[in-house]
Amino acid sequence: MAGRVGGGAAAPAWSALNDPGGVTTFRFRHGGLELVTGSGDGARPGDGRTGQDRGAFPGPKSSARCLGISSDDKTLATGSEDGVVRLYDLSTRKLLADLKGHVAAVEALAFSPDGRLLVSTAGVVKDRSK
Repeated sequence: MAGRVGGGAAAPAWSALNDPGGVTTFRFRHGGLELVTGSGDGARPGDGRTGQDRGAFPGPKSSARCLGISSDDKTLATGSEDGVVRLYDLSTRKLLADLKGHVAAVEALAFSPDGRLLVSTAGVVKDRSK
């Protein structure tokens, strides 16, 4: 659930986070005008003021465990349960790239301040044969 905090009249709370996939992460963009959520069924943008859902980003419906938005507000990165980092163009909502290389779920990611570098980390896979 979310609502405005601070001075002034209280805004009605909205629950944009009632995603059926179970929200695991979220980020505001455009100065709070848009809220992007990550959940068990991918990433979804919504209106940051009303919570109105704007539909899921295209592509595989793998769990979006973490999100990052570039400093120029143009690129969304999602870290998934399947170990893939996906890049999306935020204005067109098109999938730009699947970055593969992790062997476990992506746990965290972040863009550098200039937006030219993206760093991600994944969980550890234990050898259970020992």
